[in-house]
Amino acid sequence: MRIGIDIRPLQKTSRYRGIGSYLRNLVNVLTLNDYENEYVFYSLRNGTPLNLREYYPHLYEDKIKKWIEHPLYRPKRPERLHWFWDRLFLHKALNKDNIDLFHSNEITSWPSHFSAKRYKYVVTVHDMIPFVFWNSYKNTYSFDYRFALKQGIKMLNKVDMIISPSETTKSDILRYVEMPPNRIKVIYEGVQHNLLPLDKPEARRIIEKEYGIKDNYILYIGGADFRKNIHNLLVGFGRFLERHHTMHSLVLAGEVFGRTYLSEVKAVFESIEKLRLEKHIKVLGFISDQYINYLYSGADLFVFPSLYEGFGLPVLEAMACGTPVVTSHVSSLPEIAGNAALLIDPHNVDNIANAIYNVLIDNVLRKDLIHKGLERAKQFTWEKTARETLAVYKGLVQ
Repeated sequence: MRIGIDIRPLQKTSRYRGIGSYLRNLVNVLTLNDYENEYVFYSLRNGTPLNLREYYPHLYEDKIKKWIEHPLYRPKRPERLHWFWDRLFLHKALNKDNIDLFHSNEITSWPSHFSAKRYKYVVTVHDMIPFVFWNSYKNTYSFDYRFALKQGIKMLNKVDMIISPSETTKSDILRYVEMPPNRIKVIYEGVQHNLLPLDKPEARRIIEKEYGIKDNYILYIGGADFRKNIHNLLVGFGRFLERHHTMHSLVLAGEVFGRTYLSEVKAVFESIEKLRLEKHIKVLGFISDQYINYLYSGADLFVFPSLYEGFGLPVLEAMACGTPVVTSHVSSLPEIAGNAALLIDPHNVDNIANAIYNVLIDNVLRKDLIHKGLERAKQFTWEKTARETLAVYKGLVQ
């Protein structure tokens, strides 16, 4: 079987988000273990440079495996027609390469002449954020992206199989797309093997040396847009400080925080200043794989009060590192966290403040969450994700 996978998200800012983690890990495990099939990776020739050797070094070391990279051309002008060029050149490339199955990771990335396709089409829908929060986000989208989203949602019921990372996301898809539920396969994402509990004093020493964080700290890792609920986290953390006079800091980490020109990041800094929390907040940008394990392991608590997630990978990553988790009781988060996290109402700042206090002060609760979290994280592996994804491929191409 000749399998085409769209890896262009690795050339966008999405490489720092969940979709980037998904692509890096899924393709890595698929190509490490699959000697039967051939893979074609579709990248963008004149996009952000992509070093496949950095992501998948084994592809260059194992001469038995069959794979090629096919960089797609995209005219630089006019920018508003990028979606059109992408669809046109992708369609031509898939037919030229005699692809048996194509796996896309974006609902806006459709080959043209889709109805005349000669290959099976699989798309992973990571979440339905643009549609669930359409009124909140539509004015931040360009005209061509809004058009591509509307076209994409119409095309979903024509694909051969949709992969969803959670039952919650599957339900959301069915709210917006009329299609048989059996054409949506739920395949959970995984946790990287290198995320393990580390010695806390050693982790703290390294984090202090690298980032200058001397206090005990509570950690948040993720984005900064409104659905991440950073404002309520800050208010809840502020109330926790007022009531308990602790020396804890709150660390906000994620690639987006390094882009201080963005309106959502500016709003976070404005909230910090308005709440007079400057001395208690440490904002970090992108955290490399070299330090992410130390950052999780050094934290006394991981707080993730998101209003909506398609999966919620940071919750499992924190658990895998032996850090207790407080997260929201909405969207996919209860499904992913199970009984291994303390669930809160993300709209209730007192609930957030009390949850932080309870986990930090109650050693029995804390140890219980740590133990359950470690066991919960073991249930989510990229090997299982890859195995179930490959089964979808084989089921479609007989």
